[in-house]
Amino acid sequence: METVACLNSEGQLVVVPTSDLHDGVVVYGILIENQRVLLRRNLETGLWEPPGGHLIGRQVPEQAVRSLFRAQTGLVCDPQQRLLLESQHRIDVRGEAWRFAVIYYALQRNPGSTVTLPPEDSTGPTWVRLDELRREEMHAGYEAIQVAAQHNGVATAATSE
Repeated sequence: METVACLNSEGQLVVVPTSDLHDGVVVYGILIENQRVLLRRNLETGLWEPPGGHLIGRQVPEQAVRSLFRAQTGLVCDPQQRLLLESQHRIDVRGEAWRFAVIYYALQRNPGSTVTLPPEDSTGPTWVRLDELRREEMHAGYEAIQVAAQHNGVATAATSE
């Protein structure tokens, strides 16, 4: 029997049979402005991640990232380019094992689109300075943010170490 190690919400590896894996696609949007990236807290782990989520049905990834980003931030943004594609194996809160194709997109804000940030204790969007972002504080997207920052010519904590 073939097995694979999946990461649970506590950061522990759990070995599961590959026959128990569900397949899914997740998209995240990376918006960088003024040396900051717009992030939100993951509800399961409390760590930072870009706005995004699971594709439902036959959604096109570019349309899904646009609608998910708008729903979670209030911003209207358009995908500019695919930054990174990765595979993740995770255990969800119900204990189900998943194999995800994760796609990260660089986004650009549409003119006139503004964000109203929630209170500090919320899971809503928060601007985080790139030079203060640390990998251990991220649930997902750290590498994609580094790629986006390089394309934008922005210094990050990883490039200043």
